[in-house]
Amino acid sequence: MIEEGNSLVTAPKHGSKISRCMVVEGDVKSCEAIIIDGTVNGSVTCEDSVVVQKSGIVKGKIEAKAILLEGKVEGPLEASDIELGVSAKLTGYILANRARVAGMVDGDILSKESLEVCKGAEVITYECVSPYIVVNGYIRGEVRANEMLDVRSGATIEGDVEVKELQTEGSGNIFGAISRFLDNVDADN
Repeated sequence: MIEEGNSLVTAPKHGSKISRCMVVEGDVKSCEAIIIDGTVNGSVTCEDSVVVQKSGIVKGKIEAKAILLEGKVEGPLEASDIELGVSAKLTGYILANRARVAGMVDGDILSKESLEVCKGAEVITYECVSPYIVVNGYIRGEVRANEMLDVRSGATIEGDVEVKELQTEGSGNIFGAISRFLDNVDADN
């Protein structure tokens, strides 16, 4: 599970840089970290980390070991660890082992281990799925936590929720139906 307040992805100190004044038309592939300050109109594939800084824009899929997004992406993100900072705007899905969202997402989220939606974050989705989900921000759409859903004070979920365990704190809100995963239940009982 994600420890609250700890970053999932740290910005690399070295790597290839696409500077603010650069526009790349076409796909980018690299075996070392990529820092994007400019614009990429194509997919980005990297064996290391990809960082899209505040002024960075990617119109295409990003696939990497880890992704840190502070800028704008129109396309899916796929990585082991994905973190969206407060200025991040994503239109596309997230596929990760662990994900943390502090910015805006318009798309589905599938996080195989854990998902944190931070205070101030806004997620518009058809479906968010992860074993462990901590919500401090806003989600509109279906949420499925097959282990634990933790809705913190001030958080809001507008949509149906399916959980094994539900924990709420203070003024956390869920506007929608709540259903529970059942452990292996013997049909004769």
